[in-house]
Amino acid sequence: MVLGFGNGNAPAAAWIAVRGSLDPRILILTAAVVFWGAGFDILYACQDYDHDCSSDVYSVPKAFGIPTALGIARLFHVITVLLLAWMVVAFGLGKIAVVGVIFVALLLIYEHSLVRHDDLSRVNAAFFTVNGLVSMAFLFFHRGGLAAGEMNVERIVGQSPIANGPICVVDRVFGFARGGIYVQFSLL
Repeated sequence: MVLGFGNGNAPAAAWIAVRGSLDPRILILTAAVVFWGAGFDILYACQDYDHDCSSDVYSVPKAFGIPTALGIARLFHVITVLLLAWMVVAFGLGKIAVVGVIFVALLLIYEHSLVRHDDLSRVNAAFFTVNGLVSMAFLFFHRGGLAAGEMNVERIVGQSPIANGPICVVDRVFGFARGGIYVQFSLL
């Protein structure tokens, strides 16, 4: 949850940095990123189960066992998809964004099909590859909605105190990749 919470703050922080205020709707995306990050972090932590049990490390797999941890990760990813769907409605993002949420849901289902409690050999594929695809798919469908004119940027973010502020907010909050191990929803 700590990783998810740390990454989840990025959309709200980007919004505040560019807009100078906090729109409560952005907290929907913030929560989606928290649950998405926490879900994939739990998946990744399952491969460290033996080490966590033999040392003084606290983890969801150690506390609940691998099968239950995988169930918690699935639940968190279901919550993620529900929050993304709510965000589409709250921001009026359009049909292309709806298709994007469905595509993200399918990727998360695929991610969970790769990892079983008795076979963790594909955790890296689930963690690194699929999560990179999730964030890039979200970006692709968001940008597609912008290109197709389905999103009124001014209506979504209002007037901004900086030049090109609305587009800057949308790009920073909803898209692009951050350097590092994986790709996430926001760029600070």
